[in-house]
Amino acid sequence: MVWPIAAISLGLSSNFHCLGMCGPIALAVPVNTKSFATRLLSILLYNLGRILVYAILGAFFGLMGLGLFLTGVQQQLSIIVGVVIVISAILTLLNRKTNFLSSLISGKTLKLQQKMGKYLRKQGYTNNFVLGLLNGLLPCGLVYFALAAALITGSVLNGVLFMVLFGIGTMPVMVALPWIKDFITNNMKQKMQRAVPVFLLIFGALLILRGANLGIPYLSPYFDSQQQKMHTNGEATKVEIHSCH
Repeated sequence: MVWPIAAISLGLSSNFHCLGMCGPIALAVPVNTKSFATRLLSILLYNLGRILVYAILGAFFGLMGLGLFLTGVQQQLSIIVGVVIVISAILTLLNRKTNFLSSLISGKTLKLQQKMGKYLRKQGYTNNFVLGLLNGLLPCGLVYFALAAALITGSVLNGVLFMVLFGIGTMPVMVALPWIKDFITNNMKQKMQRAVPVFLLIFGALLILRGANLGIPYLSPYFDSQQQKMHTNGEATKVEIHSCH
């Protein structure tokens, strides 16, 4: 799987989810409506703060993924994460709730929302940026799945890149919403949100395929554990050979 394409695709599919979940917050961001330029800048700063938090989380999960990569369980982890995403998507399609992670941290979420409420009553570019930072910390199932994918990338840089591209993928609706809100009906929102689990089903299946080690370029590349050991010990081996000469 090509990670940049996977990240952007997951982010774009998340637009349907963001329309109903994060849309009200995006519409409530305090901006100066007299100028198109200042309004757009305020919204972009809000999204920049959100993506910055995603990038920091991506670095953390990428670092954990690096440790897992060195232990040789990256393929198994890819299959496990893919299975979890597929099950969650199927349960969503069957109208079964899967927000157990959000319920575990509902108390902290309430405090975060109260803090966001204070910033929603203020104006200013810095204020909008901080609002984006706080929004990035809100519980979201699709962000959880993106972080799980960042974990599988197996490096800090790839983890950051995945989450940044995921965040960029979520921006079209978040940025355009103040101008297109009057054209979006409730029926349209419901149809868009029903499409989300379908995209997740495909994404989870791709993760399972990636971990299956089938030798399919990009989708399921062949991975030799011996090659991994050679890669991790390569520099030490070069040093030893050089010292012999």
